[in-house]
Amino acid sequence: MGTAFPPWESVRDAATDKIAEAIKCGGLAHMKSVRLQDVFYSLTQQQQEQGETKTLVAYLDDELAKRPTGKLTEGWTNFAPKGGNWH
Repeated sequence: MGTAFPPWESVRDAATDKIAEAIKCGGLAHMKSVRLQDVFYSLTQQQQEQGETKTLVAYLDDELAKRPTGKLTEGWTNFAPKGGNWH
């Protein structure tokens, strides 16, 4: 999806049916596309409330770096693009 909609802000702002098309191979695309956009809108709102002006990817990187590693975060690179980061 990151290649179809770089940067992540474009996922947030895209038509939901375009997101669904990009992720349809994973199943439940219509439900997931709405959820993804909800998450990105929530992150943007949180970011604005904190006075942040970074891109979503920079904000996510910083927020994830603050969290302790452990069982909860193990395997997250499976969800990240090749190379294990969100860039």
